[in-house]
This record gives sequence, structure tokens and C-alpha cells, in this order.
Amino acid sequence: MNSIITKTTLPEISSLSGKENRYDYQDSYRVTINDPKHSVNPATAMQAMTASTPAWITSLMKLRNSLVAVFGLKTGDVSKKQAALPDAFSLQPGMRVGPFRVISSTSNELIAGDEDKHLDFKVSLLVTINKADPQSKDVTLTTVVWYHNFFGRFYFFFVKPFHRLIVKASLRIIRSRFENENATYK
Repeated sequence: MNSIITKTTLPEISSLSGKENRYDYQDSYRVTINDPKHSVNPATAMQAMTASTPAWITSLMKLRNSLVAVFGLKTGDVSKKQAALPDAFSLQPGMRVGPFRVISSTSNELIAGDEDKHLDFKVSLLVTINKADPQSKDVTLTTVVWYHNFFGRFYFFFVKPFHRLIVKASLRIIRSRFENENATYK
């Protein structure tokens, strides 16, 4: 099974897809996870991603928060660990999941994000059955960003390289959590 993280296009079945959706920035990355227990869903993937944040990401977020606070941008408590989440259908819009606010949740996609005066962003965790192996799931993590002003564009220029590292690390965390859970079935 290929469990390499790959850059991909925005899946057409994502609620972020469509001609009416115009973004200033968009990226999508995918990983395939062996899932014989059928435990991979958007909520469990989000829980894995937010509960196991590596120290280097926490440190980067603390640095980011201290730098942007002087500009009046939103900051959050990055030291909190996410408690176990209910299934995807129990997630309600407005709930906080780690640093994200849930916008919508279905059985195969969780959309979360936030708004600030410099930019808005959304992330999609889309979980689909792998076409080559029905015992595996493809997890696609998509980020979309809208800039409100020059500062949003300037800010994201410096954030983008770290963003890509964090997205890939997040998918590795998700994959690792489920590979460890399913290890006895391999």
C-alpha cells in the first residue's frame, strides 16, 4: 500500500470544490491509510491531528501568536490538547476543534476554519474509500485562503512554507495513529 503523502488537486466531491468557490490560495495533500477496522472518519482524523501536535509545531504557533498579537490578529492557546471527539455527526458548527472552528461536518468531510481581519481560511478533511483497496481510506487535507488586504497576502507569504510542512506533518500524525491502531491486522 502506498502511504506516501502526495500533493493532489482539490477533490471534486469536496464541498470546497466548485466554480463558485474562488480562493487566493489552495492546496491539497493526500495519504492512504490501511483501515480494516473502518475507524478512519473525518472526526477521528481531526482528533488524531489536533491531539498529537509535535513540539516543533506548538513552538512555531507560540512564536506566531507572539508576533501577530501586536497587529491585533487572533491568537489561541496552542498548549491545549484536544479531548477525544464524538463521531462526525456529533460535531456541530461553531464547536472548537484544536485551533479550528467547525463549519460543517458529514460522514466523509469535516470543514473547519477561522476568520480574521487579514484573511479567512478553511480546511477540509475528506475521507474516502481507496479505489484500489476497499480496506484502505484516502485522507485528503485541503486548505483554502482568502486575503482581505495587503497584510493578509504579506502574512501568508511568510507562513506558506511552514504551512506546507505542518500539513504534511498532520497527515503523518493521522497515518501513524491509524497504522498503530490497525497494526494487529496487517
